[in-house]
Amino acid sequence: FNQLQLEIKEYFESHNMNPKMPVKYFVCASQIPGVFNYGGDLSLFSKLIETQDKEALYEYAKVCIDVVYLNAVNLDIPITTIALVEGDALGGGFEAAISCNVVIAEEQTQMGLPEIRFNLIPGMGAYSFLARLVGTKMTEEIIGSGQMYDASDLYKMGVITQVVKEGKGEVALRKYMKRNSRLFNGMLALQEARRRYAPIEYDELLDITKIWVDAALKLTPMDLKMMHKLVDAQTNKNSHTRFKL
Repeated sequence: FNQLQLEIKEYFESHNMNPKMPVKYFVCASQIPGVFNYGGDLSLFSKLIETQDKEALYEYAKVCIDVVYLNAVNLDIPITTIALVEGDALGGGFEAAISCNVVIAEEQTQMGLPEIRFNLIPGMGAYSFLARLVGTKMTEEIIGSGQMYDASDLYKMGVITQVVKEGKGEVALRKYMKRNSRLFNGMLALQEARRRYAPIEYDELLDITKIWVDAALKLTPMDLKMMHKLVDAQTNKNSHTRFKL
């Protein structure tokens, strides 16, 4: 995923940010029905925590930061990043969605950050992205509750951009791109103004990731047992299974 981001960025840079075949939108979506993204590799997390492998845990987290940071800054090129959420987004999957400049979600989808259920917080951008969208109080309520939220609720809260009927996500995405293409220059300026007002700094994401790693290494066997329950759900072959805690 990161390699694709870097290749698109290199394409723009090699043409002085004005390629002959312009790319206006970078869309993140899923090919699995009912699932946008179920988040990080919890099985790996638990193994690294049990062996107290701080370096490997940090390297995993840093790779995640590299991806969501580029989403958040629109790859540092004149494009718009969009998350098309047609299935549930959990933990790092939720972070991946809200790292994008625009989030279009179907009404049946649910999103949430369950990490607090095993005595941890999300560490790959959730606090930074949410705080800029809804403020610190609501951010800490979302993270501290560990609950799943319906797309319509997240829209009302100001977390996501648009909610559409089930099965209409791609149609809505294409309408959004077509409608905004005529105003693309103005929309880019709006994105830049937002970034200037509330900039996303790579070092901020990295520092919070370090906090996450330190906290993860302090998890108890009971905490890991709860994590293993999520691992079982995460690896369930039924892609439509909801996470129930």
